[in-house]
Amino acid sequence: MKTAYDLLIEKLSMQAGLKKIPLNGAFELTSRCNFNCKMCYIHNPSRDKSVVDRELTADQWIRLATDARDAGMLNLVLTGGEIFLRSDIEYIYETLSRMGFKIILYTNGSLIDETKAKWLGRIPPTSMEITLYGASAETYEKLCGNAAGYEGTIRAVDMLLAEGINLELKMTVTYDNMNDMEQIAEFSYKRGLPLTIVDYLYPQMACGTLENCRLNAEDMVDFLKRYFSVIGKLRETYSTGELPKQTLERAARMVEDMERLDQDFDKDSGQSAFTCKAGSSSFWVTWEGIMVPCGMMTEPTVNILETDFRTAWDKLTKGLLDIPACSECMECDSRNICDVCPAKLKTETGYYDRPAPYLCELARISREKQEQSGDKTN
Repeated sequence: MKTAYDLLIEKLSMQAGLKKIPLNGAFELTSRCNFNCKMCYIHNPSRDKSVVDRELTADQWIRLATDARDAGMLNLVLTGGEIFLRSDIEYIYETLSRMGFKIILYTNGSLIDETKAKWLGRIPPTSMEITLYGASAETYEKLCGNAAGYEGTIRAVDMLLAEGINLELKMTVTYDNMNDMEQIAEFSYKRGLPLTIVDYLYPQMACGTLENCRLNAEDMVDFLKRYFSVIGKLRETYSTGELPKQTLERAARMVEDMERLDQDFDKDSGQSAFTCKAGSSSFWVTWEGIMVPCGMMTEPTVNILETDFRTAWDKLTKGLLDIPACSECMECDSRNICDVCPAKLKTETGYYDRPAPYLCELARISREKQEQSGDKTN
């Protein structure tokens, strides 16, 4: 369940989207990683000097953050690659933290030792999101090429919790780790931590061939059904009690406000095919300094080293208007259970306005299983 704070951030994002304010930014600090995950699209070797030489410097990131803040950015994700491979990560993070951003750190966690944990405890981020790729060293070796990464990540989670860091765990599901889900979920809930399933791998992320990595539509629907069943049981086992009535009422009012804002956004979105925050209140900057609407997209792009931030943001928002919507998807009976995302359609088919067979199959099977479940209930 989303907290009142989560709902507040979503409400702010919707309001920012109506006014085209870049409230949410993501800085991809590096493409280097100490893991070599099969499904990852950005995992250059840790010590690749040719890559290091092309990364934006700390001062370039800080100047960019200053300009983005002046344009309205409040929420900032620092991601990679693996951000803790940068020797200047402490300088970057501390400087950005003093600027007042709500910072979320994305990491695999394996490079966080006691010293780093205590440092973060002194200057805590808004939250950290750590991906658990499996429940054993064997799975980490098979999927990430780093067996030691498992123990390192597990230790990091407990050290960060001891420092009072707000954590969220994620699992990117593939055929190599799908059977570890129950153990990962129990690990998370024993510690009172939410677990998010990353259930979509676009083709550029796939392990050589899609069939060897990404769950087919039927397997994915079955996996998610199993996941929600497991989570339901764990919530009962590790429940921390009901939220106060006042908190629930405040959250309900905020949801109503957000629904009204969502309607306003639909009216004012112009010709944009996007219904998410990308290019309306959110942006992503790659490790080489290219601004895109989100990490999945390769267009429209603006080189932020060749222009000022406000000009780059203006070009980005206007560039999205040239992206067509998929009329067939808009008219589909399964639209309410299908994520009709132009970026996903592009990665799947090469076109923004053509249905993607994989996504269509996911929606069809989900709908059929929902109807079957409803028939049994009745």
